[in-house]
Amino acid sequence: MIAVHPSRCPHGSPTTRLGRVSEQAAEPTAPESCAACRGSGSVISNLGGEPHPLACPWCDGGGVVLGGHDAQAHWRAQQPSERA
Repeated sequence: MIAVHPSRCPHGSPTTRLGRVSEQAAEPTAPESCAACRGSGSVISNLGGEPHPLACPWCDGGGVVLGGHDAQAHWRAQQPSERA
């Protein structure tokens, strides 16, 4: 296992391989649109034989990417016998 430690420049401030680390907070960025629903918040499911709209499981219907969100967590939590 390789341990990674931040290096320090001669002045004592943290650095990265790309240069000095900024002491100021980064500017907020615009939310990224969900690729699965193209930002609409809904998808069409063909489960059950008939197409029907439902809230996008990747963005929970919000239309924007949710960091660290797992769209498959609901299905993994169920027991195999419940998935029928």
